[in-house]
Amino acid sequence: MDGFRGAGTALIADALGHGFGVVDHDIRPVWDGPGFVGPALTVETAPHDILAVHAALKFSKPGDVMVIATRGSTQAAVLGGITTALLRNAGIVGAVTDGVARDVAQVEASGVPVYARGLSPGIPFKNGPGRIGLAVSLGHVAVEPGDIVVADRDGIVVVPLVHVHHTLKALADARSIESDLEAVASAGTIVPTYAEDALSALAVNYVR
Repeated sequence: MDGFRGAGTALIADALGHGFGVVDHDIRPVWDGPGFVGPALTVETAPHDILAVHAALKFSKPGDVMVIATRGSTQAAVLGGITTALLRNAGIVGAVTDGVARDVAQVEASGVPVYARGLSPGIPFKNGPGRIGLAVSLGHVAVEPGDIVVADRDGIVVVPLVHVHHTLKALADARSIESDLEAVASAGTIVPTYAEDALSALAVNYVR
């Protein structure tokens, strides 16, 4: 886990490669909270229902990130003031849902960073059914229990647990590449060398 702390989601996305593990851009922070890193506690809810969300707290561990898949249900909030207070009490460091949230002022007061597809004052049921601790799909990304969820102002990236060691190695390479590019930009370069090479090597047609 420590290997991903301090690494921005953009850099981790570079390490994963070309969009892999990147959650849809429309799942955004509902308040300007801090970024977070933690293992996924996966939850799937019935439409407009939060029973599974509250039941999942029994199986949570401090440091978890709750990932709530609603299959795109947006008429009732699955994260609100009371729920995020419960998440805070459990030591959960962040929550992500493809559904909607409400009670923004209370959510912010809880200190729990929440990422959601949007906001709605709609009240959910607490009847179920739901699933806890199984694979879910959220924002076009498959999330397994224990996968590493990283979030910051740029968005959310999910690193599959089975690829953690490979990704950490690739992250070191991504840092090196980024450092080289930053040096090029700081030197006042306008057109990078690789772009100049592409213009020279490819069949480029200039239209006038």
